Amino acid sequence: MTTGLDVQDGGVLYGILADLGGDIVIKSDRFGFIEQASHGLSEAGFDLSQQLIAPHLADLTDALHAGLVRETYELAMQTGEAPQAIEIPLCAEGLEPQWYALTLRPLPAHAEKEGGPVGAIAVMRCVEQERALQSRLFASAKTDPLTGIANRHAFFANVNRLMLMGQSGAVALFEIDRFRAIGLRFGQQASDSVIEAFAGFLANMLDETHILARIEDNRFAVMLPGVDQREAIDCASEIVSTFAEISRDAELEEMRLTASASVCQLGECLDETLMRGEVALTLARSAGGFRVECGDAIRDSWRSRKTA
Repeated sequence: MTTGLDVQDGGVLYGILADLGGDIVIKSDRFGFIEQASHGLSEAGFDLSQQLIAPHLADLTDALHAGLVRETYELAMQTGEAPQAIEIPLCAEGLEPQWYALTLRPLPAHAEKEGGPVGAIAVMRCVEQERALQSRLFASAKTDPLTGIANRHAFFANVNRLMLMGQSGAVALFEIDRFRAIGLRFGQQASDSVIEAFAGFLANMLDETHILARIEDNRFAVMLPGVDQREAIDCASEIVSTFAEISRDAELEEMRLTASASVCQLGECLDETLMRGEVALTLARSAGGFRVECGDAIRDSWRSRKTA
């Protein structure tokens, strides 16, 4: 019996292996006895080279699940189709059981031969590793890859959840002044370093109740729960002034980094609140930067125009 998979079964095995990482891949005969296996099986505690008689797939699990494995395998051989994956504990002697999702892919007979499948490819994926991967993917889908803080999608999800709970507050937007000039003068790597540093600075200036996210290239949003307009302006102003002081003392004096900000009371619609904030932020930057503008006056102006 061999423990390494060959390519005698054509592109079927190669295609499967190309898509797999640390999964266990097993080739079994028509009756479910193991013919070949990837090295992952021996790493899981089953050394086939030490066994005189080839084990059955059902021998890899406990007595409670062995019957399920046999029934699922017989179904695959009868129909020639891949049955639904099942979860079984892999029970190697002397080791703690580990749960795996078992998927069977029947191998059809060669064209010159008649009959049903001649065996199957069994793919076993560790359930704990799969769930850990899903958790990492879920986290990455809501995390900005450059700064490690929340992204726009996560910001909307978190703030909308708070709004549904009746949470009031304000939204502040921050942007580094003349950021494009930094990239043109010092290059993309320097721009990325500035973004990372600014994200870290904002995180240090805020507390755990605030929701910080990078929503665009050079734009950061902060949800300030439970604060009024005056408190939001004070918070944003302190951040803008502190950032300028730190930048003034930095080694790269020629960069002269400053930031602008806008604040808006959280309205009934987050999109509308951000729109007001973005307009106010544009006004702050157009006025030379290093300032804080309030977007609530813009909302009042829009409302007066509608009623006029």
